[in-house]
Amino acid sequence: MKKNEILSHAFTHFLSPEYQDSFHFAFYKVKNSNKKQSLEVQLILETKELVWVKIEMISYDNGENTFISVHNKEEEKMAEIELKRQREQLQDLNSTKDKLFSIIGHDLKSPMSHIISFSNLLHSKYNTYTDSKRKQFIDIILESANSVHILLDNLLEWAHSQTKTKKIIIENTDLKEVIETVIELFKHSFSEKQIEIKNYIQESVFIRSDIEMLKTILRNLLSNALKFSYPKSQIEIAIENTSYNSIIRISDSGKGMSPETVKNLFKSGKVSSEEGTNGEKGTGLGLIICKEFVEQLSGKIWVESTEKQGSSFFFTLPLVHSLKVEKIGSAKYKVLIIDDEELNYFLLFEYLANENVETVYAENGQAAIALCKKSHFDLIIMDIVMPDMNGYQVCREIRKFNKKVPVIAISGNPAYINENFAIEAGCDAIYEKPIDEKRILSIANQYLQYKIGLTF
Repeated sequence: MKKNEILSHAFTHFLSPEYQDSFHFAFYKVKNSNKKQSLEVQLILETKELVWVKIEMISYDNGENTFISVHNKEEEKMAEIELKRQREQLQDLNSTKDKLFSIIGHDLKSPMSHIISFSNLLHSKYNTYTDSKRKQFIDIILESANSVHILLDNLLEWAHSQTKTKKIIIENTDLKEVIETVIELFKHSFSEKQIEIKNYIQESVFIRSDIEMLKTILRNLLSNALKFSYPKSQIEIAIENTSYNSIIRISDSGKGMSPETVKNLFKSGKVSSEEGTNGEKGTGLGLIICKEFVEQLSGKIWVESTEKQGSSFFFTLPLVHSLKVEKIGSAKYKVLIIDDEELNYFLLFEYLANENVETVYAENGQAAIALCKKSHFDLIIMDIVMPDMNGYQVCREIRKFNKKVPVIAISGNPAYINENFAIEAGCDAIYEKPIDEKRILSIANQYLQYKIGLTF
């Protein structure tokens, strides 16, 4: 920051909004106590970048004047933040490691022991057993193998989610087709326990989801329902569509849960598992994975349960309003969406789903600038807070070669919502997240001159 910048403005002009109150409090304190005050804050540079500084204040002339010194702490603060992030990540990894060892040491060892023991019995004494006894042993081996398979899948999925290494691929997904695939995996288990499965989803319903994550959610919820269902009972799968979401319900008429169990059911710090109605074992990881995956897919999950009567698990996923968006060849207007969070793009994609609109995605500022240099866009909607360049910087670069395209800035961080900064950077408007569908369509209609006919 240049000296003449500071001299031409009040010092608070440069303070990030979230630090205004703490600065004024310290300033008031130093003037009234004559004691030195110091605090770390973020300043907003002329380029709209945020930089960490340490401010020291001391008054003189009986509080008539105050001397303020500013020291750049950006590198030191960034190093401190990075160290804290690494420490938290290490703690998470250690916690994950301990849980994995616990599961491997008990829950995985037990079914593997059954497989080995009963396989050895069949191998060494096959001819001494009756057909019914051999079938009994084979059923035990099969059930144990299925338990190991589900457990290993859950372990891998959970480890990926904990280490943030899983890549999410969102696409239009036929919920009916996925559910039927998952039900087929449990066909033998349903038969063995004489459970009737009632699937009320008879027509294709398209949602926005990662297929593999959706399979994992459904597999765990069905496995849970099967585990706690009484023999000769039934499990129901149903769906209800709202304006924006599909609500999927999986219900059983089994042993149910106490209010205290329901309260702690999705808390990762309290992972536990009860035996099923036939003594089935578990790790408690399945429902934790369900919660993490549903939330990563922009949904919610909850449960309603009554002891000795059964449980109903509900989760939501974004509904595909129309598949007309696939007819992109006839699009009349191109909208560029810039956001480092891919799920935010898919939300806007669904809001703008219309045969006259083509949406293009850029995950960062550099990619967006490159696209704008190569292609024409009728509207740009961009996030402000991004890792490589913030939205104001991106807009400033775009304005160097394109003065006409409307640019709408959005942010979920109130500290970055500054209309003066937005206008100075070349934005046409700025809005705070979350922005609902009606607002987005109103904005689109306004800046695309009411020609695309988006309805709300």
